[in-house]
Amino acid sequence: MSAGHNFLNHTSMWLTLQFQNAFSKICEQRYTELMAENSELLSGIPLPPGTAAMFSPALLIGGLIFGSVGAYAFIHGWKTKAWRSLLIGSALSVYPWFVTNTILFYLLGIGLCVLLFKFRD
Repeated sequence: MSAGHNFLNHTSMWLTLQFQNAFSKICEQRYTELMAENSELLSGIPLPPGTAAMFSPALLIGGLIFGSVGAYAFIHGWKTKAWRSLLIGSALSVYPWFVTNTILFYLLGIGLCVLLFKFRD
C-alpha cells in the first residue's frame, strides 16, 4: 500500500467525521428551535399511562430475554408441529408489549417459561 493511498484514506475518514459532527450539531440546533417554537402545543399533550415504565431497564432486559425464549419456542413449535410450544412461544413473544408492571411482567414471564418446560414435547 502506497503512502499516497494511505494519506487519502485517512483524509477521507477525517472529512467524513467532520461532516458527521457538523450535521449532528445542525440537527440538534434545529430540534431545540422546534421544541422552543412548539412548547405550548406539546405541553398540553399527556403521555399515555405507563409510557415511562415501558422504557425501564428491567423491562427492556426482561423483554429481550423472554422474547428470545418465546421466539425460539415458537420456531421449534412451528418446525415440529408442537402446538403447545407454538402457543406458549407466541405468548412469551407478545406479552412484553402489553405489561408495564415490573413484578407482573417477571411473574408472567417465569410462569410461561415454567409452562413451556412442563409441556415440552
